Amino acid sequence: MKPKTLILMVVAVGCGLVAAFLVKAGMSKDNTPKESYLVAKDPLPLGSKILSVEDQFVPKDFLPGTAPPGAVKNDEESKKKLKDAIVTTAIIRTP
Repeated sequence: MKPKTLILMVVAVGCGLVAAFLVKAGMSKDNTPKESYLVAKDPLPLGSKILSVEDQFVPKDFLPGTAPPGAVKNDEESKKKLKDAIVTTAIIRTP
């Protein structure tokens, strides 16, 4: 086989591999809409006071309709309601 043909074959195979990688990377993006809720960083026992929403909770995304019952949305209004609230039901940390 001539060197010129071999070089062209290697370039063609390389371009094919790059194209396959880019297609796979583009298809793996998840464009499913998600809803953000607040999840406790650590368990909060009954009767404890929520002093700082930012320190005690982290945002977590859920698919629509899959958030736990009673979950609190991650928005400013909900954060204001949580601030200085007393825990009336023990809150466990979710994985």
